[in-house]
Amino acid sequence: MTGPVERPAELGDLQGAWRRSGRTLSGSPWGEVAEVLWLQVGRHFCDLRTPGPGAVAHAPAQLLDQPQAFSGTVHVRAGAISFRHDLDSLPRDPAHPDESTVHRLEDVMYERGPGFEERWVLASQPGEAVGLVELRPAGEAPSLARLVRVGPLMLATWGGRHPGGAQFNARHDWTRERPLGRCDDAWELDEAAVALGTEGALPADWSAVEPWEV
Repeated sequence: MTGPVERPAELGDLQGAWRRSGRTLSGSPWGEVAEVLWLQVGRHFCDLRTPGPGAVAHAPAQLLDQPQAFSGTVHVRAGAISFRHDLDSLPRDPAHPDESTVHRLEDVMYERGPGFEERWVLASQPGEAVGLVELRPAGEAPSLARLVRVGPLMLATWGGRHPGGAQFNARHDWTRERPLGRCDDAWELDEAAVALGTEGALPADWSAVEPWEV
């Protein structure tokens, strides 16, 4: 009798909240030194990585483990995935796109790229509330900040002089957690997070976005 097998992921397989539960680098033993959350709603994603419990204070040399926040849209077909970052706390060379492969095995997903493999575990349930809002003064692109919600979890990313991100959680009344960088107070990020979490009125210049738009 054979058990479940991996299959190349499509966009529908990515939907929800994913926590990284380990990574291996160039064939090294599996380990985890960071707290990593990836939220996917439609084509839009948001990823926040901060030091895990007991991690050293300085940033690790491996890019996968460095504190960072980034967001944008994905294109995936037959397991080949490309992440387009339009908000990012780290400077990245646009000539080197974020590309890898993703394979689903029940509630686990494996992402593989040059010299690395990451294991992601589904942390959400089907049917949970999702949402996506962006800060675009006068409706202009690109967005200055984005909030992505899956159930009781929400991630923010923002640009500006101090790009970064943060997590919000319904259990803590949608207050900011795991902050990375400093968001412009005038952007009313925290107010927008509460509004998205409670389905309230958004602050000025914030608007809901169709998750499947690119």
